[in-house]
Formats: sequence, structure tokens, C-alpha cells
Amino acid sequence: MENAAPSRTRLPLNSGKPTRANRALLFLSLAVNLGLVVLIAVVFLTRATDSPANNQAPDTATQRSVESDANHVRNRTRPALPWDQLQSPDLAVYAANLRAVGCPEKTVRDTLLPLIEEKFEAIELPDSQPTNFWASFSQRQAAAAARAEQERTVRRERDKTVKELLGFAWASDELNRVYTGDAAGSIGFLEYERAEKFLCIADRFNRQFEDINNSRRINRRAAIYQAWRAEVGEVLSAEDFEETELRGLLLIFQRHNASVCHAGLSGSELRQLMIARRELCNPLPSALLAGGDEVVQEPDWVGEQQFLSKARTLLGDSRFLDYLTNSDMSIARTLVGLEKLQLPRTTALQIFDLRHDSIARTQQIRDLPIHRAEKRTQLVALRQSAFDQLLNLCNGDADNPIIRANEMWLQEVKAP
Repeated sequence: MENAAPSRTRLPLNSGKPTRANRALLFLSLAVNLGLVVLIAVVFLTRATDSPANNQAPDTATQRSVESDANHVRNRTRPALPWDQLQSPDLAVYAANLRAVGCPEKTVRDTLLPLIEEKFEAIELPDSQPTNFWASFSQRQAAAAARAEQERTVRRERDKTVKELLGFAWASDELNRVYTGDAAGSIGFLEYERAEKFLCIADRFNRQFEDINNSRRINRRAAIYQAWRAEVGEVLSAEDFEETELRGLLLIFQRHNASVCHAGLSGSELRQLMIARRELCNPLPSALLAGGDEVVQEPDWVGEQQFLSKARTLLGDSRFLDYLTNSDMSIARTLVGLEKLQLPRTTALQIFDLRHDSIARTQQIRDLPIHRAEKRTQLVALRQSAFDQLLNLCNGDADNPIIRANEMWLQEVKAP
């Protein structure tokens, strides 16, 4: 018994910690079980969402959205047609197409007006000169007259077409003048549309004035002016028409006498001065037809003196003398002579009055129904009287700067 091998000691089943391999198996089993739980939950929720009771709501919402989009498309305005479908060689159809798709009238005008003008510019006109080198003067005149008449006919037809298609006889050249600001002087206070219409009317009537001036039928100017005034009256109010006329007249007057704006006149004084100027023009310069002074009938000498009297009343002697200094070379030189002789400046106004009276008397003598020799005698006496008075005013001899400054009108008094 003593030689028997000793027996091994057995461990209890629940004794000691689990091995590392046992722990790994435990965690893996736990993860698999949790995954199965999650998978079951997802499958259950998906089946609940796909049930027939819940499928109807999304379908109804989609249907309503489609119907709403369809109604929106039906209620929208008709989409614009491609440009090649709007264009037409028939300008009346072209205009109708543009208006049918809601094109603004100004865009219709700017689109069609160049096409209309191009169409009429392509019309062939007869030669203004005969091809026969040996043609007589009368034949050449007849050819030029025929050409001018044909041009007038084409212009009338063009204006008629433009008015029928666009509602008004527009002209591209005059519209460009508005855009570039050339017309700001006389009509700059008007809004664009009325300024555009005014200049287009002026352009047409200005051509009529040019035609009668070229044909020397001046007696028709008054009738043309009245027609122009009536048509402009449809575009401008009476107040705007008055303002436009006076501003235009001032621009024309400034070209002849730029010093009017350097005489210290207020706005109301300038206005009164231009009203006085307008009364002396017959017919009224046509505003005056937008920038040219070809149609202006300047006052005669009597009318000019009336205007100067009005200006003197408005300005007073001091400012009127400044006005004369800038507009009358004789008075300007007289003032220089007075300064040299240390005489008062007001003496220049006395010389101005002397000149005015002497020239007025000269005109009366020339109109007398007497012989030329007797007229000459009276004019020589008048000239001597004016010369003596001039010497008394300047307290000098015959050779002084004041006499030299007034030689021109003294010689005019002497002429029969």
C-alpha cells in the first residue's frame, strides 16, 4: 500500500474564475442576441408602416401636389413665343404679334420704327439733275423740283405709316436728340414722352418751313405755324406750351445777343423780356422748331427799338448800360472814350438816346414824298445837328475817341 502512487486532487465545478476563452464566448453570445432583438424590432415596424391603412395618405398628398402644379400651369400667362414666330415681313402683323405677347408700346416702337424708316429709305427717287449734260437751266430746275416733290411724298407716306402702326408719327432722329440731351435747353423740363412727341412734331413742321423758304412762299409761314401750334397743343398743356416757346425764343435770342444773360436779369424779368420779343416776331418763331433760327423773322429797326425800350424799363439805366456794353460795339467804344476823358458813364445813355432820335428822324425824312435833293439837304442838316450835340456831350473837339466811336451811325444819318 505504501508503494501506491498518490491520487490527483479534483477541482470543484464552480470553483475559480472563467478562462479568457470563456469570456470571449460570453461576449459574442450577448452581441448576437442583441442583434436579433434589433432585427426583430425593425421588421415589425416596417410591416406596420406598409399596412394598407397607412399607405393612402402619401398617395393622396402626391395627387394633390400634381393637381396643384397642373392648375398653376393652366393659370399662368401664355409663355412668350420664340422671336422668329413673332417676326413678320408684314409690319402690321409684326406689331400685332408683339402686342399680343404683352410687349410694351415703347419696345414696339423702338423695334418697328427703324424697319419702317428703312423701308421708305429704300424707295428709289428720280435724279435731282437731268442726265443730259446739255440740259437747260429750266430743265435742271424742273428735275430738282420733281425730286423734292417726290421726297415730300415719301415723307408723308412714311409719317402716315408710322402713325397707323404706332399711334404717332415718330422720327428716329428726333428721338435720338432727346436721348443725347440735345433738347435740354428749351424742353428739358418736360418728361421724356412729351419731349419726344414735341420734337417729332417740330421735325415735320420744320421741313415744311424749309420747303416754303426754298420756294420763297413766305406768306404761308403763318398758316404752317398755326397748324404746328394746334398739333403741339394736343401734346402740351397751355402752360407748358408757353414755357417751351419762351425758352426756345431765349435760345434763339442768345445766339444774336449772348449778353442778355449777363445783365443781371431775374427769371421773371427774362420772361417778360422774351414775351416782349415774341410780340415783335411775326409769325412767332416756332420754338422754336427745336433749334434752328431759319424761320425766325427778326424785328425791323422800329421793333428793335421797342424791344430796347422794354429792356431799359426792366433793367433800369445802370443794368441797361451793362447790357448795351455787351451787345453794342458803338456804346462799348463810347464808354472807353468817356473813361479816357473822365466823363460819367451815364453820358453813354444820352448818346444812345441821341442816336435813337437821329435815326428815327432819318427814316421819317427818307419816307417823305419829296425830291431826293431835298431829302439830302434835310439829312445833312440833321447829321450836323447830331454831330454838334455829340460834341457838347463829350466837351471835346471833332477829333476825340467818342466821335470816332459814333462815326458809323452819323454817316448813316447823312446818307439819303
